Amino acid sequence: MISALLGLLSAIAITVYACFSTSGNHAIYLDRMSVLIVVGGTLSAAFITFNFKQLRYLAWSLSRVFTREIYHAADIVKELVEIADQLNKNPATVNGLIDGVSHPFIKDGLRLVANDFDPVTIENIMVCSITERKNAHLAHVDIMRALAKYPPAFGMIGTVIGLVALLQNISADGGVAKIGPNMAVALITTLYGLLISNFIFIPMGENIYNKVKRDTQIRRIIMEGILLIRKKEDAMAIQEYLNSFLHPNNRTDILGTTNVSAKQGISKGKRAA
Repeated sequence: MISALLGLLSAIAITVYACFSTSGNHAIYLDRMSVLIVVGGTLSAAFITFNFKQLRYLAWSLSRVFTREIYHAADIVKELVEIADQLNKNPATVNGLIDGVSHPFIKDGLRLVANDFDPVTIENIMVCSITERKNAHLAHVDIMRALAKYPPAFGMIGTVIGLVALLQNISADGGVAKIGPNMAVALITTLYGLLISNFIFIPMGENIYNKVKRDTQIRRIIMEGILLIRKKEDAMAIQEYLNSFLHPNNRTDILGTTNVSAKQGISKGKRAA
């Protein structure tokens, strides 16, 4: 997503500007040992906590942070209503619609309808699919939140190591005069740890979490639409019901009406929870 990339670049630019503006010695912010302690320590802790397969999928999830979202709830509602309208006019065309839909979950649902599964079975299958997909992606969020704890911790470890070395050499010739510069170097590891945690793991983890929520909402809309299509509900009623999942500004009205008669109403009690 453009906003994610823009946010990351802005955070880096602001930090670099602050570092260059507050110190005449810019090289003090570049310390190889600090990078080794923070980055190496974080990777080591990650390998202890998670296996290679989990971390590999995490890399895939991180790539999603900077990709544009393909599906939008309003477009999905519009597509489901169009499908319902076509099937109301000609139920035999369901097989022909499967390959032309945009979302793979709609395709899965239409296959179940085409194979004449009963509504309860369709709902059970689709609920299970939504739940398992959500849990799989939330596991990546949990990894990100766990990894966010490590860089600041290793930053503090590096700071303690630097302070121990500083105090050990304070009695040497010129040791007192070097307290300030040596203290600054010792604190660099803490800075690195905070930057990595708050620039990468925390915001990107929340980005993935928000995308999981939106994906789950879209799949629930699809499930509700497929169930109503299977029950042969009127397309107008399906439109009104699915619109209730959307913000008022995003609701669609492709059938050219905003009113649904009482006989077309849908009982929401069972699926409102």
